[in-house]
Amino acid sequence: MTEGEVANARRSQRRRSRRSNRQSQGWKSPLVGKGLFWSALGTLALGASTMVYGLHLGANMAGLLMIGLDKQEVTYARGAPAGQADGGQTWFYTEGAGAQGVVRFGPDGRTRTISCMQRGQVAFGCGSVLGVGMGDGEDRLRNRLGSPTQERYVKGGKLMVYADMGLVFTMQEFRVIGMTKYAASGLGYLVRVPWALLP
Repeated sequence: MTEGEVANARRSQRRRSRRSNRQSQGWKSPLVGKGLFWSALGTLALGASTMVYGLHLGANMAGLLMIGLDKQEVTYARGAPAGQADGGQTWFYTEGAGAQGVVRFGPDGRTRTISCMQRGQVAFGCGSVLGVGMGDGEDRLRNRLGSPTQERYVKGGKLMVYADMGLVFTMQEFRVIGMTKYAASGLGYLVRVPWALLP
């Protein structure tokens, strides 16, 4: 054998060895690893965008209603109101035993705030926000959502305002007696939702 033939034989043997090593590890091409990386990255990006969109919806929704709906959309979602005030700018709904829903519209005719307030000793029918509902204590509210952005004492109670989430909890004797949703002024849901998910 000549030197050139020996060199070619060695190169061929090395190539075969590399191919068999790659195949035994499950790699058929160096592009498989790169494709896997981009697939994983795309999946993470899709998951993150879905989560942010879900938090955006959560930041603007209260039950079946959402901040910014017009009167026809509210009627479609909730039916005709049980009563009205302020020239039709405030609508009242019966939420259940001892509770009343209040929808307030802005000058543009779209929902500005959505509230559920306790009217009797016990209120049923109001939903909960991140695990905080009517009758829950102030300690539970703080444990679930953290410290409010503002606290104000009002006649007979206190308002705990979470402006970054667009939420106001009306408190009386350390208990939630009302919840109001309005347009959020920050990314509170993005920060507070993981906090609320902790046990």
